[in-house]
Amino acid sequence: MTVDIWIRARSGPSLGIGHRVRAEILAQALVNEGVKPGLILDSDTSGPQLVGVDLAVWRLPEGAVPPDEANTYPDDGVPVILDLSHPSMLDDLPELVRSLNGQGRRVGLIDGLGAEGYIPEAAECRAHVALTPYILEPDAPQRTARTWLRGAQYAVLNPIYRAEPALKPRDRDARLLVSISGTDPWSLTEACVGALVECGLPDDWTASVVAGPGFDGPRCVSLEAMVGGDDRFDLVRTPSDLRSLLLSARLGLLGPGLAKYEAAACGTYSLIASPSPDYADMNRPFEAAGLATVLASGPPDATALRQAIEAAAPVADRDTRRLIDGGGAERAAKRFVSELITESRDTQRDFSRIAAHGRQLT
Repeated sequence: MTVDIWIRARSGPSLGIGHRVRAEILAQALVNEGVKPGLILDSDTSGPQLVGVDLAVWRLPEGAVPPDEANTYPDDGVPVILDLSHPSMLDDLPELVRSLNGQGRRVGLIDGLGAEGYIPEAAECRAHVALTPYILEPDAPQRTARTWLRGAQYAVLNPIYRAEPALKPRDRDARLLVSISGTDPWSLTEACVGALVECGLPDDWTASVVAGPGFDGPRCVSLEAMVGGDDRFDLVRTPSDLRSLLLSARLGLLGPGLAKYEAAACGTYSLIASPSPDYADMNRPFEAAGLATVLASGPPDATALRQAIEAAAPVADRDTRRLIDGGGAERAAKRFVSELITESRDTQRDFSRIAAHGRQLT
């Protein structure tokens, strides 16, 4: 299969699956723009997760790691989008980008907030396009890429989130959706459920607790035991559709990752649990925009969690879709096509014309 652009993403127990799923959503948006994307994945990663997405997949050789993995990428000269801005990989990104630039590729890069921003000084380590698809802190430093796309209007979400919610939060049942992340390596799910069982769930409220695809059998059994016999709670294992759960909830108790953007697109206000102060700080701009309340980092205190739910309930009807309308993937895909593919092809045609003209002169 001919590929016009590759997307490199990783997932795993310590990384979660959010970046991987985002890569597939972006790939589908690129298909809708008339180009053929492919995924570059680790050797031990399963295939595409999204139903209906037919993508070329290139698996790296076992043991290939940044920055040397660039030498194993297919199709020299074909643009690459990197979704690797995770703390465990940030130190290797400059050399990886340098290598890809040296191969004559145009490089797009999805970076993060705070310490996860990608701001290399060396020109040869700069991406052609940097995408920061988040609500940024007011003093966010300027990215050094030639083009910087930024803001919540570029939040890469499944296109199902473009639809307007049928019900306002005030018209929904008093339900709390607990969904920390697909893997939750910090065990915040258990900490939140324990606090809710103790005294954190207000009267007349119920809670749906999501056990993501990275939760193994024993962990799910343990969660079942925590809420067993309490009919206010139900455990949802590996849901195929988080959107329907968000649309049925008045509030979300979510982790520090991408789910808060999905919640906002559903009109659902969030309480954000964080494993550390750094994660909490990265979510402050989201809170400042009126879309969420950031809880104190670490395992939540039961009384404080109950108070946070009670305080958030009256403001749950804020217009969260004013900033996040579910159209970010389409916007990002259009810009990536324009900046990485169309301009690259135009440049190649110009070089071909110049070379042909030179041959005529000789």
